[in-house]
Amino acid sequence: MEPGEDGGEGPVASLIEISRVLEETARLVREHAALLVVRDRPEEIDPRWVRGMLDLRSLRSSFLGFEVSDAALALLLAVYAAQLEGGRLPRARLAVAVGVTRPTADYLIRKLVTEGAFVRAKREGRQHSVELSELTAMRLRAYLGTAASLGAMVV
Repeated sequence: MEPGEDGGEGPVASLIEISRVLEETARLVREHAALLVVRDRPEEIDPRWVRGMLDLRSLRSSFLGFEVSDAALALLLAVYAAQLEGGRLPRARLAVAVGVTRPTADYLIRKLVTEGAFVRAKREGRQHSVELSELTAMRLRAYLGTAASLGAMVV
């Protein structure tokens, strides 16, 4: 019986396609795992690297034009990723996406709207969402590009 012949929906993906995706994922994990260096002894961690991490954090406000906390940066990045994918992340799901409580997300969203970082998107039914302002998207792109060129993890 072919998918959908019984009147129901057929499988979204075939087993062959799922297997191909799993093999590709495993290859990527192996490739990136080779790049990880686990440092379990404190003397192996270069203090210049630690200071570099602090410097990178201070770059946030330089690039974005305002102070931004870890949680606020997580919101900015989640909305930016959704926009890059051509979609929107409803406000109700933002808190879950970045791992903060709903009141915290609401507070930060209001603050980011006030800062001009977020603009309220056109309402879709009952869904409220925000988008990055053009200026913030440009500044975030520059920040991420700089962080990537430094070979650093964005913190």
